[in-house]
Amino acid sequence: RAEVELIRAYLALGRTGDALARAERLRNQNIGAPDAHLIYGDALGAVGRYGDAAAAYASAANIRFSERAALGMFDALQRAGQPEEALRALTLFRQQNPRNIATGLVSAQLNLQAGRWPQAAAILEQLRLRLGDRDAAILANLAWSYHEMGEEDRAAALARRAYLLLPMNAATSEIYGWILA
Repeated sequence: RAEVELIRAYLALGRTGDALARAERLRNQNIGAPDAHLIYGDALGAVGRYGDAAAAYASAANIRFSERAALGMFDALQRAGQPEEALRALTLFRQQNPRNIATGLVSAQLNLQAGRWPQAAAILEQLRLRLGDRDAAILANLAWSYHEMGEEDRAAALARRAYLLLPMNAATSEIYGWILA
């Protein structure tokens, strides 16, 4: 644990070479420990070796497929220019852990960016059901999904609720304004 904290400190200070060397040594000495592979993936990503970072996260996932391993692998694969593989890793984790909030948010965002409004709305509704109506970002994104699907009354109500939660937030204000317009 102390070694992992030291590696994180090196990464935070921008001492990526030191971090990578220590992380590789830690991984080699603890081949069966997923955290050693995760910190090694972090260090590889910090030096721009995204393909290698994805492989390190995959090694961690082969030991224990955690949220951190899935999100690390997703990010590294995206940065390595392998969006299909990134989506495959995220999808596999979501299939095994459908109630996971962090990967649900990433999945919803990907669907929003791709204009897959019904899929985004379904994921956001699941998150809303679990978390309640206190997350302005979920409500605003859900409102936008419904707006794009032509459900204006529903969209306006959700956008208003998001705006009332965070009236000074540019994103919620913009979505509320566009829906009202």
